Formats: sequence, structure tokens, C-alpha cells
Amino acid sequence: MKQIPEYIDVYDLYKADIARLVDEFSTVSSLLEVQKRLDTTTIYHKSLTLYKLGREHELLQSLPYTKKVVYDLLKVRDHNVVTYRCVLPHTCYSWHKDGADACLHIPIITNDGSRFVYEDKAIHMPADGSVYLVNNLRYHSFMNGGGTQRVHLTFEKL
Repeated sequence: MKQIPEYIDVYDLYKADIARLVDEFSTVSSLLEVQKRLDTTTIYHKSLTLYKLGREHELLQSLPYTKKVVYDLLKVRDHNVVTYRCVLPHTCYSWHKDGADACLHIPIITNDGSRFVYEDKAIHMPADGSVYLVNNLRYHSFMNGGGTQRVHLTFEKL
């Protein structure tokens, strides 16, 4: 795998079974917690952390395929947090950089209006089982201009 892509690259050595991920996500989707922007009362996403700093969330035991994917990909890069991240319809993140150099994303549920935005590029990641390495050191944002939620399984470094 490349160290850090310019923007986003597909990690070609791993392909997830998207139907199995969607099926398991549907069993826990109601447990995602609402996140609000610090500067407003706007709700912009929901999340559920499955793995953090060597500790599994107890729900991971009920998600056997997701657990396999988590542990397979934790071997690929030095990540220590795995989270379901659900960006609500018609919302976006602020323009920012993250602390870690790169993270992995597996789109589980998406729509045509969902885009990662870097400079003058807007990149759609389809929910086809692909794993994406995303550069967090460049300024970026994310928008969900579609009418349905966008859900990714993310692997990050604290």
C-alpha cells in the first residue's frame, strides 16, 4: 500500500463483502450516537466506535464478518480506532485537516451526492467493497448532498 496518497487511493489488496457488512450494520444501526458540531447545535453525523486502543466494543462479538474485516485491516496500517461513521443527508463537515496522516474507509451505504472534497476535487467512493486510503494531512471536507445517509467503516489513528 502506498504510504500516503495525494488524495484518495483504492487499497487493491483487500475487498470486503459489502452485502455482509450492510447486513451486520443493519443490526446495530439504531445504536449509533448523534454527534453535534461544537460551534452550533447542528447534528451532522452519528457514530459507533467498534474498536479503540486495543479494546473491542462488546457489540463487535455480534458482528462476526465485520470483526474479521476490522482485524484484517488493523494489520495493514497502524490504526487504533475503528468506527461506523454515518453522515446524515444534506450535511457536510467543516474544512479541516486531521491529526493522523491517513485513514482507511470502507463505504457501506452511500448515494450519488456523497463526496470527499479536496481543493477543487470532489471524489465519490462507491459502496462496492473497496477499501480506500484517505489523505488526512490535506485540507478536506465531506458532504452528503443526497437524501439518504452515508455510512463508512473508518480506521483511524488517535
